[in-house]
Amino acid sequence: MIAKNFASEQAEAALLGSLVKVGEITENNADVLEQIKPELFFIHQHKMVATGVLNLIAKNSVFDFVTLSDHLEQNKLLDNQAYATCADLVDRALTTRNDKSYLDAIKSKYLMREMMSRINQAAETLYEAGDDTDKLNNAMKLLSDIPTDTSKNTQSNYKQMMSGTLAAMKETLKRGGGLSGLSTGNIHIDKNCSGLSAGNLAIIAGKPGSGKTTLAMNVMEHYLKENRNVLMFSLEMPTNEIGQKLMASVGNIPYADIRNGKASQEPEYQNSINKAINASANLIIDDEGDLHISQIVGRARKQKLIQGQIDLVVVDYIQIVNGANRSDARYQQVADVSSSLKKLAKELKCPVIALSQLTKNSLGRPSNNDLRESGQIEQDADIIIMLHTDSETGKPERGVITEQIFTKVRAGTVGICALDNQLNYQRFRPSTSSIQMKPNTKIDKNNLF
Repeated sequence: MIAKNFASEQAEAALLGSLVKVGEITENNADVLEQIKPELFFIHQHKMVATGVLNLIAKNSVFDFVTLSDHLEQNKLLDNQAYATCADLVDRALTTRNDKSYLDAIKSKYLMREMMSRINQAAETLYEAGDDTDKLNNAMKLLSDIPTDTSKNTQSNYKQMMSGTLAAMKETLKRGGGLSGLSTGNIHIDKNCSGLSAGNLAIIAGKPGSGKTTLAMNVMEHYLKENRNVLMFSLEMPTNEIGQKLMASVGNIPYADIRNGKASQEPEYQNSINKAINASANLIIDDEGDLHISQIVGRARKQKLIQGQIDLVVVDYIQIVNGANRSDARYQQVADVSSSLKKLAKELKCPVIALSQLTKNSLGRPSNNDLRESGQIEQDADIIIMLHTDSETGKPERGVITEQIFTKVRAGTVGICALDNQLNYQRFRPSTSSIQMKPNTKIDKNNLF
């Protein structure tokens, strides 16, 4: 059944025979040879022949019938079958014009085998002893990692690279110039990071109550005003609380009056409430509290299929996302989650904002060393923003400046800027206030915005 339904012996033989008959890299077969991998082939002899061809290419040698047969036999890839196998392949060769079609057929069968293999592995995982949640998460990870395209061309020559650079420059100019990514509505992020670009993993870090979610939602709100698609995974805060925060900011309604229900009865707020409710917002919120990273990846992929494009993903927050096995050390799980979110940003071609807690013993103005549980976050992140308020509680207070500290910007400059707390409307606004630097600070005063 497998040989019949999940393999194409004829296509494998025809492609290899065509390549061996030519015996060298040509303009016609170069693209096909670049995409060939031994694991694509189902028949053992064909897998070995493909291995031999790639070995000879690596040695800058021809791979015609004689050279390839000798190589296969000398390296015990096919032993006594080498000459007979190569002769049979050459006899079955038709025309090099069909090489691409043969390769496409081989790839399709390979992907079917991979999918069936992952499905079987997932089924076996579910039958194993152990925690049910771990088994479900491991099974979903196996299925979410199934390859969907084996023909991605990740290489560019100089001319292609420069053409792409020129296209990006024109796109930047079209958006008003100055930003290589999309505007966030926060002038300090836009100035220092040139907006948020596709593939960026941006970390907003701080202690509990420091305003991480508020800052992230301020960026979300700006994206929504520009009619962009936003997907938020809120593992800690339920949907109704997110709705309250957005209603305060979008409708310009005091947050306290929303929390205590007063705003729903006061006539003066009705227009503002209607404005918030009817705002054109392409926002999807997933507030399941116990998510595995494979679930986040799978749901984000599904949402992209539904909407066609996701412009921003927000994860609140990274330390409570489950990664790998729950029995793993927490720092290993956080490292797995961090790496997966960076890959997701590149795959979806959009920025991912992930919120992160700081270590409990973090004192004063934080640095990257204060990121909780994993140095992997610092490695994976393109942008790291720390929030710090020099107040008695360490939390944002009205009338007290909150520092927005850029501790890592892969394509920008680190530094500190000031944020005004408008927490009665659940928002921060960039401030022009100066920040008083304390002795022994590690941030250069020249990097103050």
